[in-house]
Amino acid sequence: GRVVVRHDHRNRTDTDFWVYRDPADSSLWLVPEFSGTSLQRYGNLPVADLTDIDFAPVSGYSRSMIEAVPGYGYVFKIVEGTTLHYAALRVTHVSRSYVIFDWSVQTDPGNPELVVHGNLATAVETGSRVPAAR
Repeated sequence: GRVVVRHDHRNRTDTDFWVYRDPADSSLWLVPEFSGTSLQRYGNLPVADLTDIDFAPVSGYSRSMIEAVPGYGYVFKIVEGTTLHYAALRVTHVSRSYVIFDWSVQTDPGNPELVVHGNLATAVETGSRVPAAR
């Protein structure tokens, strides 16, 4: 599965989501871009760590943008063709010009489990970088 986030998303087909800055108050929002990407906030309270987002919900996803709030978790449903992947994001910092977050993606298609447990296969680290919002 791919995970691409870009600030300059115009005329691109490989952007899963982007970060929008509201000109009225400089709040930052997560916006699904790729047609197969939808998201939702994970629960109604902040989460202490990305690993607290253990399973992706089955339903409740939307193509609407959601405000990036420090401490809160967000879950993504990414459908590319017939392949479904889930991903999680926890916002750690937000300013007027940037957002910092932890991110995880389940590489096993259709598997909503987002926490690594012992004795399970994990993705091999590639060392590649994911372009981030500016």
